[in-house]
Amino acid sequence: LWREDNPEIIPDFRGADLRGCMLTGANLRNAQLQNANLHAASMMQADLRGADLSNANCSEADFIAANLTGAITTDTNFHEADFTGARKDDGILSNNGSLPPG
Repeated sequence: LWREDNPEIIPDFRGADLRGCMLTGANLRNAQLQNANLHAASMMQADLRGADLSNANCSEADFIAANLTGAITTDTNFHEADFTGARKDDGILSNNGSLPPG
């Protein structure tokens, strides 16, 4: 609810250690996540539209049904991340695997 009341504030998690965090359903729209460690984080159904994940470690993270439309994924480590049902600019991702840079 805080994000709805404060839409002008962009979350800044650059370089943050978020390993294993439960971010299920989180509103991370336009968040700054460059160089963040999101190893094994749960981002199921998270709103990551427009988020900058450049150089982030998202290995083994759970992006099931997350919305990554417009997310920047340059040099992001998605090794063994799960994107089942996740949305990206070109549609719904149906399997595990790496997102293309975007």
